[in-house]
Amino acid sequence: MLSRTDTVEVWHVWLPYDYYEYDERPIIKKKTLHIDEISPEDIREMDNAVIWEKPNSIRPIFYCLEIIK
Repeated sequence: MLSRTDTVEVWHVWLPYDYYEYDERPIIKKKTLHIDEISPEDIREMDNAVIWEKPNSIRPIFYCLEIIK
């Protein structure tokens, strides 16, 4: 059980790793918010984020929401 931390990261990722077939790494978009600033809309925005920009893209986009104290 986590009892204390200064930072929590919430990720939205594509789990199948077959895109490494072309040795391409994901694009990572990171947003940092103070714990007092986070809202349900921030979570919805992350949940609705586009993983694949284009239908034939070989690089997924991973999203990280960093929540700090």
